[in-house]
Amino acid sequence: MAEVLSQICSLSSQLHYSNDIADQDYDNQTYDLLAQLRQIIPTASNIISGEFYFLDNLEPSLHTLPYLLIWGHHVCSIRNESGNPFPEAVRPGGKLWSKAVHFLMGFDPIQVRYAGSEWRELVELVGQSAFAVSKPFLAIQPIREAIFRLDPSCSLFTSSHLLLVKLCLHARAYRHALPILNKPICHFPAGPEQNQSENQQPILRARHESSAQFVKNSSGLSAKVTYREHLEYFLNGAMIYMVLKQWKKALHFLTIVISSPVINSVSMVMVEAYKKWILVSLLDNGKLVQTPAAISSHTIKIYRSITKPYVTLAGVFESGDFSRLEAEVEIARPIWHTDGNTGLVLQVVGAFEKFRYRKLGGTFAALTISDAVQRAPSRSGRSTNAEQFIAALIMSKTVNANLSHPNDLEKSTMLRFSNLGSSASALEDSLMRSRLVEDSWSLANLMGHVEEGDYVLGMSKEYIENLLRNQKQPGGPLKGGKNLGSFSGGFDIEEDIMGDLC
Repeated sequence: MAEVLSQICSLSSQLHYSNDIADQDYDNQTYDLLAQLRQIIPTASNIISGEFYFLDNLEPSLHTLPYLLIWGHHVCSIRNESGNPFPEAVRPGGKLWSKAVHFLMGFDPIQVRYAGSEWRELVELVGQSAFAVSKPFLAIQPIREAIFRLDPSCSLFTSSHLLLVKLCLHARAYRHALPILNKPICHFPAGPEQNQSENQQPILRARHESSAQFVKNSSGLSAKVTYREHLEYFLNGAMIYMVLKQWKKALHFLTIVISSPVINSVSMVMVEAYKKWILVSLLDNGKLVQTPAAISSHTIKIYRSITKPYVTLAGVFESGDFSRLEAEVEIARPIWHTDGNTGLVLQVVGAFEKFRYRKLGGTFAALTISDAVQRAPSRSGRSTNAEQFIAALIMSKTVNANLSHPNDLEKSTMLRFSNLGSSASALEDSLMRSRLVEDSWSLANLMGHVEEGDYVLGMSKEYIENLLRNQKQPGGPLKGGKNLGSFSGGFDIEEDIMGDLC
C-alpha cells in the first residue's frame, strides 16, 4: 500500500507545484494523471482492502484528483456490497461522509475542473445523504464552501445552487443561504451548440473572465439545469427572503420567475410565484406594484384569472377598508391554507395599519390620536392601543413622526409627522453613500457580464441567422444591431427553455 500511495503522491504533487508550467502543458499533464489514476485505482485491490488508508494519508488541497477518485471508488464498492444508495459510511457521522466534508472544505479548485462529474457526484451525495437522515443542516456549510471555491463570483448558476437553497429551506437555516442568494446570476452552463467551436476544448487551468468558460454541460461540474429548476431556485430564494422579511429582494426574485418566457400558458411554479408576488408587493409597498413590462398582456390575463382571490385581496387592501379586508381574508381562508400562504396573508393584514398611518404623514402635519384612529382605524378601535401601536411604528422608524403628550391628561396625545432631523439625516446620508459605493461595485461587475453577454449573443446561431436574413432585405443590416461577440454561456433557447414548456 505504501508503494502505491507513494506513486500516486509523486504524480499528483507535480501538479500542485507547477506554477512555472505553461497552461497547455498543465492541461496535458493533468489529463495524463487522470488516465493513470483511472487505471491504477480500480486494479489496486489494496485500496479497498486497506479500508481508508489512502484517504487518511492524502491531503485534498495537494492531491485533489486522487483523493476524489479514491473516495468515489470506496462509495461504489460499499454500495455494491450493501445494495443501499446511502450506506452508513456516507451518511452524516460515517467515515466516508467525514472524508467528503474534509475534501469540500479544502480541494484545489483548478484540479476539480478536470474531474467535474466526480466532484458533482460527491457534492450531491453529501446533500442527499443529509436529506436521507433528516439532517440537512450538516451539509450546508461544506456545500456552500465548495460552490465558492469552484467559482468565487457565483455568477454562474449550477445544480449545486439549487441543492444548497433546498437544504437551507428544509433546515430552516435561512441566513446561511444569503451569501449565495445575494450574488447576481449572470450565466448558465453552456450546451454543446453554444461552444465557440465543437472541437475546441478550453484550457481549464487558464485564467478565465468568468466561470461560464469552463463550467459547461459537458464539464460535469453541474447537472444539466432545466427551465423548471431555474424557476425553482428563484422561487425558493424568494421564500428565504420572505422569511427574513427582506421584501425588496423577495420581490425581485419573484419578478424573475413571473417574467420568465412562456409559449402558451404559465407553469404552476410561475403561478405560485405570482400569488406570492401580489402579497409581497403589498408588504413592501402598501400597494400592488406595476406588472413587469416583460410580461405580455396575454400572460397577465392568465395570471389574474388563476389568482382571482389574491387580486381581490390586493384591491381591498388598496381601498383602505379594514373591515372588508378582514372579511375577504376570512372568506378565502381555505385558499390561503391550501396554497401555503396563510402566514403571508396574515402579515398583509398586520401591515394594513402601518401603511395607513404612513399615508397620513403625506396628508397631515399633525393630528390627535383619536383623529388618527378614525382615519386609520385599528382592530380594537381604542386610542390607548392605537397609541402603543403608533409608538412601536415610530421606534422601528416605519413612520417618521413623534408623539406629544399634553399636560392636561384629558386631552388627546398629538401625532406630529416630521422630516428627518439633522442627525438622522446625516445618518441616512452616510448609509446612502455606503450603499451607493457597494452598488457601484456591483454594477461595475454586472456590466462586465453584460458586455460579455453582448459578445456572446453576437456569436449565437439565432443572431447570425437573423442578421443574414436582414442583410438580404432592403435596408441592409439589422436595424439597431450592435457589435456583439463570443458565446460564453446561457440556455439553449429551443431545447432548454421552450422544450421544457411543451
